[in-house]
Amino acid sequence: LHSIQACIPHKTILPVGIDRITPAADWTHAVARVHAIERVYNGDNFVYDLRIEDANGRICEQWEGLHLRAVAMIEARAGWPLPLLVPYLERRIGQLLSCSGIQIGLLDAKKEQPEDVISDSIREMFGSEAMLVHRPDGKPGIMGTRSSEPHISISHAGAISLLLSATQNAGCDLEKIVCRDSACWEQLLGVEDFALAELLAGESKSSFDDAATQVWTLKESLRKAGSSFGQSMSLSARSTDGWASFSAGRFTAATFKATIEGSAFAFGFVLQGTP
Repeated sequence: LHSIQACIPHKTILPVGIDRITPAADWTHAVARVHAIERVYNGDNFVYDLRIEDANGRICEQWEGLHLRAVAMIEARAGWPLPLLVPYLERRIGQLLSCSGIQIGLLDAKKEQPEDVISDSIREMFGSEAMLVHRPDGKPGIMGTRSSEPHISISHAGAISLLLSATQNAGCDLEKIVCRDSACWEQLLGVEDFALAELLAGESKSSFDDAATQVWTLKESLRKAGSSFGQSMSLSARSTDGWASFSAGRFTAATFKATIEGSAFAFGFVLQGTP
């Protein structure tokens, strides 16, 4: 049960029922691995199927229809570990941008080349034959997948790389939050988006550098998704967990600030609506 908690890292979950447990072997004194598949998600209610395997891949036990309920939010007081931030981003982006099939990779390439880390992540996400390619205009793509080729967007900030995959045209950006004076931000953002950053800072009661960096990530995400760099954006909503939603022409967008290993980063995501 605790291993499934990592799939829903922002809420405390408790079991409320199970449909069936099928034991197959004695495994309680040996190392085992739990594979969990989310079958149903409806607000704060989840249904999972599990299989428990030993070190040789032999099925030790199967659980069908494990019913879980989220009972409280978990406040992130320290920096996010990357493996927990990934499922959180996937869940919230899917909710805010109303899209299924989103996959996110968040990779630390301190000890390896970013290209190698991204290639490994793409094979893990899309299959052993999948590989990263670039179109003549520089936009990344995936070849060799088992199903239809997904839309892909990649961003780098220092040693951290962000990878976004979606079934619709999408873009993402990751930026480390740094302090700049107002004149510098206005030159970078332009008058309209500088005013949007002021609005976001006031609505969220965050620093202007936080808000301005988040607006910048959205501008970059829109550009990567094929929109113009000067596309107008408007703030649609703010959530209590720190997310902000925007509309931008035919795109919907969301941004978020997270602390990773003691440094603050802004995440920007955009998704093109279906005609």
